[in-house]
Amino acid sequence: MIKLHRIVVFTGPMKTAKTLRLVHAYQAYLANQKRAKIIAFKPSADTRDNDKCIRSRLIPNICIPAETITQSDEILSHLTPEIDLIMIDEANFFDENLWRVVLKIRTQAEVFVAGLDKDYRGLPFGPMPHLLAIANEVYKLKAYCDVCKTESAEYTQMLENGQPASAFVDTISPEGSSKNRTYQTRCQEHFQPPIDLDKWLMAQSRTIQST
Repeated sequence: MIKLHRIVVFTGPMKTAKTLRLVHAYQAYLANQKRAKIIAFKPSADTRDNDKCIRSRLIPNICIPAETITQSDEILSHLTPEIDLIMIDEANFFDENLWRVVLKIRTQAEVFVAGLDKDYRGLPFGPMPHLLAIANEVYKLKAYCDVCKTESAEYTQMLENGQPASAFVDTISPEGSSKNRTYQTRCQEHFQPPIDLDKWLMAQSRTIQST
């Protein structure tokens, strides 16, 4: 009988200390299992940090050694029988195949994942919906709303020149990728979907129908 290990997902908008949860899990795992073998991954699409570490902005001096990869399938080439835990940060930036990779991993090791559940349009982000569905534990976190300052923010608002960005802007747009682009965390009351969201959805529907 094949043993299935835990899949744990930390999710929510920006500024919810998702990566900090990974760091704490990493430290706790090593404290409880001195000889634990852990390997971590982050996407090459996340260009904010150039070192081979997963770091929380809240405690930047602590590094989880990580491999930077482009495609989720690359994770499988790093697996060895002695690995106990796989950690994946910024999972939302990976391709849609990530959840299938995680299903394969869980037969060998535990998997801890962090990522945004919704993109700046307020829609499911990349592979995250499937990861949330297959997870054994989901921690859905909230941030402080940048408008009303209450701890109720569930959305990440992308602004261009101070206004809600077009729905046609590339989803893979890490913070700092454009000088005119800023991000805020917002609650449901203050989140503003792109004004052209319906047009974008229609374009996506036509694309799917033509394939």
